Amino acid sequence: MSRLSDLVNEAVDAAQQSGALVVQTVATSILASLSSEETEQVALEGLCRRVKTAASAGRAEVLRAASADQAELPFNLARAYALDVGDRQVKLTRELTQIEVRRIIAIRKDSIAADVRSLTEIEAAYDAALPVWNDRPEWLFGQALDAAVKLMVAA
Repeated sequence: MSRLSDLVNEAVDAAQQSGALVVQTVATSILASLSSEETEQVALEGLCRRVKTAASAGRAEVLRAASADQAELPFNLARAYALDVGDRQVKLTRELTQIEVRRIIAIRKDSIAADVRSLTEIEAAYDAALPVWNDRPEWLFGQALDAAVKLMVAA
């Protein structure tokens, strides 16, 4: 792991000891301890995210062709899409090839599948914790889950 990753992980671990963390507060504390090279790396990563967002912003209504007689796209599409998972290459929607569109569809399906798996897990954990929480509503999620798991193992 890089020093930057170590700093981030340590700061997050320390902040999470108190429960929830305030992202900007943690980031500000990390920023103060970065070297100029690390600051540049962080700035570049942030700018890359902003560039991707700006490139993708807008919907079909801003995708009109240059000539007034060409109709706008009849779908609610982003102005541009990332062609890879790391968002390193973003291309205008109107300029995508068939292969690129298929790749974007695959990326979105993978993302949706990951979101569904995550949702399924949190819902299952909530359902398991709920009976315990009904008896002890003041408990935190982790406490209720620990008790629920003990009940499952005992059964």
